[in-house]
Amino acid sequence: MQEAEANFEILGRSEKLRPFTEFIEEKIIPPPLKQIKAGVALVDVICNEGKVPAYKYHAMRVACVSLETESQLVLRGWALLRLHMYDDDPSRALCERYNGNWLTEHRECEYISPQQCSLMGGEFSECESACRNDPTAEICTLQCVLVCSIEGNHFPEFGLTFSREGGIAGITQSISIDTQNNLIEVSGFNSKTLGPISTEDMQLLWDIISENQFFELDSVTYPPVEGSADYFTYTLDVVTSPKSNTITWTDTSEKIPDSVKTIAQHVESIVNQKECESIDGKWGIWSNYPFVSSTCNPPTSDVGKECADSSQCQSFCQAKEGSVIGTEDTGMCYGFELAICMQEVRNGIVDPEWCQ
Repeated sequence: MQEAEANFEILGRSEKLRPFTEFIEEKIIPPPLKQIKAGVALVDVICNEGKVPAYKYHAMRVACVSLETESQLVLRGWALLRLHMYDDDPSRALCERYNGNWLTEHRECEYISPQQCSLMGGEFSECESACRNDPTAEICTLQCVLVCSIEGNHFPEFGLTFSREGGIAGITQSISIDTQNNLIEVSGFNSKTLGPISTEDMQLLWDIISENQFFELDSVTYPPVEGSADYFTYTLDVVTSPKSNTITWTDTSEKIPDSVKTIAQHVESIVNQKECESIDGKWGIWSNYPFVSSTCNPPTSDVGKECADSSQCQSFCQAKEGSVIGTEDTGMCYGFELAICMQEVRNGIVDPEWCQ
């Protein structure tokens, strides 16, 4: 026992060795993985003397290596971030790794309208996210500003009728929207009942009526220009308790409020969309040209049929998924008549082109 004590004194007095406490502190530094599992932030991982942390952010990894090794790892792409989509954002992944709350941010929040808000579920907040600049932040919600909030339905029961009559053939057509029964009635040349209408669509329609101050407009009839003939007469009528208003105009009328036209166009758009859905079509914008409005993309009856070029399809001959520009003997007929841009097989050549 005395010999052991003597050896200990010799070790402690050695001028060539570091103090015993420093030796202990160095040995108890755990590996990076253990530090992270213990709750240490990725950027706060420490290494033993002579080693530096090399970060691989997209994989949430860090390794303790020498300076020479670190430079080699960088050259080999260790720390390079790969291309990623929004949901694959490295910062977002790190934020969630540390139990942060990642906020969906909208840079143009000041332009959000009540219609957009209702379509987004009724509530939207714009926040400065600490995770954006500091992926390891414990709390990722700072300076949140509520842009809009809609709890439940904010529209009353109302009835709307939009009709037109006249023209050379003396056509009479009308569209009636009943929020109580959640239906659209179309009468005239091709009478039908369309529905149901979603709460979001009802809310959007009411928002457009309110924003365009329809009930504040004068209930008047805008006469046709003197001498005009074969014109259509339009009537827009909206009734809700205790308000109502009716406005009538023609194709040739002057000074019709733009707000009235906006409401009428939206009503027609709702009907067109519902008719499109009734034939299993897709409603949307199917052109790359600017200022093109939504239209119906009707289904084709030859979907999936093998083809060598578009002359054999109602729409076009679509190349196989994942194919590249080059040669391909056959493709499949596309399932809808319209599309923006797809890879098309034309006489054995695969070539992307604007289909509409």
